[in-house]
Amino acid sequence: MERRNCKVSIIIPIYNKEETLERCFESVLNQQYKNIEVIVINDGSTDNSKRVCEEYAKRDNRFRVISQKNGGVSRARNAGISRASGDYLFFLDADDQIDENVISDLVFATKNRNTLYGCKMKTVYEYGEETLKRNASYSVDEFFKAILVEGLQSFSCGYLYNTSICKKIGFNEKVAYCEDLLFLTDYLKLGKIDKVSYIDSGASYVYYQNGNSVTLSSEKMFDNLLNMRRAFSEFDAKTEYIYSELVNNKIIELHESELQKATTLKQFREIIDKFKFDKKYTGHKIRIKRFFSLYEKKRVFGLKVYYVIRRVAQLIKRKGMRKA
Repeated sequence: MERRNCKVSIIIPIYNKEETLERCFESVLNQQYKNIEVIVINDGSTDNSKRVCEEYAKRDNRFRVISQKNGGVSRARNAGISRASGDYLFFLDADDQIDENVISDLVFATKNRNTLYGCKMKTVYEYGEETLKRNASYSVDEFFKAILVEGLQSFSCGYLYNTSICKKIGFNEKVAYCEDLLFLTDYLKLGKIDKVSYIDSGASYVYYQNGNSVTLSSEKMFDNLLNMRRAFSEFDAKTEYIYSELVNNKIIELHESELQKATTLKQFREIIDKFKFDKKYTGHKIRIKRFFSLYEKKRVFGLKVYYVIRRVAQLIKRKGMRKA
């Protein structure tokens, strides 16, 4: 089949996103590539999301709306995968959007069955926007190391997938953290992918991120940290433990990021008492090394001061971006 005749299924999971749906859906309707189907999964929304979805389905017969009880993003994506009839799949989140030539550029760039193709990723914060820095191409080994060491984001969005492979793997519905990384790992392995490449065009996936720090309850933080550790333990097993040291360092880094959301000394103490690290940090990031040292020594007050300083630095950075 010629690439220009390939059908692309765009899967959009939705839970209470009525405020951003128009922006998301219009970006899909504006795609230059027309041979698409848009599978919208209303995952038990309690706002007006369902009504907005149905209105777009009436406007354009390429939209299909599936409503189900709330089961999380992985279950919603799996519902979309099971109903997809396209040759390729593309995942889009309901609060994001894509430039008008993203799908066309990806379709016409896709030449090698053993390569996963993706587009540029632009992150929009309340204080400005940044284009995700990454190489034009990675081997699978380089790709995983970039995620674990260099902070390359492991989103499942923004790539063009072979539908038949996706139907064989799906997303792990038991994992509530880093499910994208596990999906990518399974896809690269089953698809016998040896390279991840990014198209050289101005087309971007636009990812909207709230720059404000989110305060969480201790229970929610415990849940997040437990899920994060579980997900990376599974990734470690899937990759036959060849990245174990890097995985351990990444867990510490993510642990540090999650702990930023603590607001009281009590929360710090509860988390330090509950979660221990089996190995030491072996990387070269001074920030993480400082965190690991404070955490291991149970320096609760030191951690509190450390995060106050970090938040001030982040505010200064945001003000600089606003002026720019």
